[in-house]
Amino acid sequence: ETLKPETHDEIGTPVMTPVITEPPGATGDEHLVLVVEDDEMARELLIITLSEAGYRVASVSSGKEALLLARKLKPSVITLDIMLPGVSGWDILKNLKGDFATASIPILVISMDDNKNCSILWGAFDHLIKPVEKDHLLSSLQRIKVTKAANSSPQILIVDDEPYIVELLSSIIEQEGYEPVCAYGGREAIDKTVNSRPDAIILDLMMPKFTGFDVIKALKENPETVDIPIIVCTAKDLSFEEKELLNRNVSYVMQKGNISREILLSVLHGVEDGKFKSRLKNP
Repeated sequence: ETLKPETHDEIGTPVMTPVITEPPGATGDEHLVLVVEDDEMARELLIITLSEAGYRVASVSSGKEALLLARKLKPSVITLDIMLPGVSGWDILKNLKGDFATASIPILVISMDDNKNCSILWGAFDHLIKPVEKDHLLSSLQRIKVTKAANSSPQILIVDDEPYIVELLSSIIEQEGYEPVCAYGGREAIDKTVNSRPDAIILDLMMPKFTGFDVIKALKENPETVDIPIIVCTAKDLSFEEKELLNRNVSYVMQKGNISREILLSVLHGVEDGKFKSRLKNP
């Protein structure tokens, strides 16, 4: 079983915790592939093939699960069967490509259906016909890597324990051509910073257990992450000491209540251009 029911969110949608299959000798830098396949044997074969090729793999057996996990995990690639129970793979493909949160994820259709033209028309990167040969699969994945590297966008890590804030900021920056990476807590933020090396970080301060201040301290003490620009986005009323600490360690401080699309993008462009160097600013 590849999914475990966990809790329900505020609107009653089940939140699923995926089981990630790690490749041999995993380092944490591997690309994550989300496999969407209802046939158990075909799904297991894909998991084994991808894992042996050095990919991390999450898998689901239905379109509904695919939509939920694609938004939650932001995988590097999705492999999609078309003949799914309930919602068809065509509908899933159109939904994924029509959602700002998932539109940029390359989708590799793997199906008995040989309608490659429809797959490409609706936004798939490639269409492979079952039974797919290992070499063809890995060749398509390699082409996805090359294409993404050639068209790479600045990667921004968004860190906040409130999911709706993460979704809002992700949507804004993605429309501007940035690639959002999401973290919902301090420790997750540190792991993703070390593994992904984002171009900048948008960081909340008030998070449980491991606060934004803890994240700043950990990143500034690590020579591999010390130079990554940090933009603080907080509702906290800062003390004099906290302002002094932030002055020394972050590029910009924004108040959550005053954030607009224009201000956020102005700050990101300023950080890219090197205008803000560890000084508190009020846009």
